[in-house]
Amino acid sequence: MAIVSATATTPLPAQPRALFEIVDVDRDAVPAGTPAAFETVFAAPSIRTDAIRRIDGETFTFVPLALIPISPTRVALVSTAANECTAPQCAGRTSVHYLDHDEGRPSYPYQAAGEWLDAGVKTTAGRPVARWGHTDAITAVPVLYTEAPTRAPGSACTMAVLTELAPAGPVEIARFPVRRGDGGSAALAGRIVAAEKGRSFTLAYTGAQAFDETYVRGDGGRYRPVAASRVSGC
Repeated sequence: MAIVSATATTPLPAQPRALFEIVDVDRDAVPAGTPAAFETVFAAPSIRTDAIRRIDGETFTFVPLALIPISPTRVALVSTAANECTAPQCAGRTSVHYLDHDEGRPSYPYQAAGEWLDAGVKTTAGRPVARWGHTDAITAVPVLYTEAPTRAPGSACTMAVLTELAPAGPVEIARFPVRRGDGGSAALAGRIVAAEKGRSFTLAYTGAQAFDETYVRGDGGRYRPVAASRVSGC
């Protein structure tokens, strides 16, 4: 008879199909098309794939994450940064730079059109974001998804933020928990499974319970849950 450890965690059931792909951040990868854009905004030599910035007295190392087209003549360069400070209160960063280019496929030369050095989900202990994605299915313009673990009283949680890449600059439009617990009896995991563009999106949670939560766009363009979230402790 097999002996099951009392400390073993129970795997979460398979979740419904996600609306868009979300992947782990790989800071060692150099996404196609990013070097020229990264060189433009960080003034880093083209042979380098990282750049160091001092911001508010802290040192950050940025690497390119993605180029996201937002119009026929504009692209958003998304980069992720680790903080040299690794204390619990120190955060990594996600930056967004808007770059203009000749009409068509994004290509060098680029002209800087805006810089935002603190977009997306907040992290802890100097870490960059853990996972990311982007989609055109939620609003009329592309939306950036970022997630990272955080700590809440009595529970380990992972939070996600949706950032709309609006013409005037990135705007946070929603934040919500996507994971609670470590796989034990109270664990939950959620993902966006559906959206009505410009109006709402739906999260499906599985684990200790299975349920959906719908977020609706309201005044100011922000999405909020229709009812109080059932994911307590985050």
